[in-house]
Amino acid sequence: MHPHANDPTAPLQRPVQGATDTVVSDWAVADPTPRPPAVDEVHLWRIALDADARRHKNDVAVLATSEQQRAGRYRHDRDRVRFVSARAALRQILGAYLGLTGSDVEFQYGPHGKPRLTPHPAGELHFNFSDSGDLGLLAVGHGRPLGVDIERLRGRRNLPGLAARMFPAAEAETVAGLTGDDQVAVFYRFWTSFEARVKARGSGIFHADVASSLEADWRVHHLLPRTDSIAAVALDRSAPPARWRAYTWP
Repeated sequence: MHPHANDPTAPLQRPVQGATDTVVSDWAVADPTPRPPAVDEVHLWRIALDADARRHKNDVAVLATSEQQRAGRYRHDRDRVRFVSARAALRQILGAYLGLTGSDVEFQYGPHGKPRLTPHPAGELHFNFSDSGDLGLLAVGHGRPLGVDIERLRGRRNLPGLAARMFPAAEAETVAGLTGDDQVAVFYRFWTSFEARVKARGSGIFHADVASSLEADWRVHHLLPRTDSIAAVALDRSAPPARWRAYTWP
């Protein structure tokens, strides 16, 4: 799989005219004992978040007490199931890298809430997770900070207005100059780029001033985990180019 770090204004490969980015088609079945990524690798995990009753019960048992309590605060069953699926997958995948059960994985949190693993003899694993609807995406690297964002490619009211509030002026003008599917595609290409960079830095929610300061430090790679979704992975520009491996969970 070869995600591209192209100009964000380039058209996306999706079922509209002008497709250029690669739709990922080689997602491997999850390896129960994956080897940790090498220093020049990033592992991507595409995670199905809707679960039947049996999987959900098993997933709940993996969670820490605080996570179970948080799940219980969701008002809607679908949202609760997806939260539990995401946290359980995160724990089980990272645990497999570390030789631990999912329940034994321990997290620490940065000042803006970015999670990281408690130091472990297996090495310095970095990870970041994002979800949109029924699909989650986990990126795992070794010794390099990274950030990931995934969004459903869907129209919403007044994308130019939202871009004007959130994006730097040049990107907002680009969105305003487009219509229809092209506007949706480019808007979410910019959005995921900025969000992934902010998450890589661990600096909270992005806005226009923050977005303008991030481009020089982070290299962004776009991919389509599914034909209705776009994702971005941000990597430190000082690190070597990444090789990619892609897996599906469960």
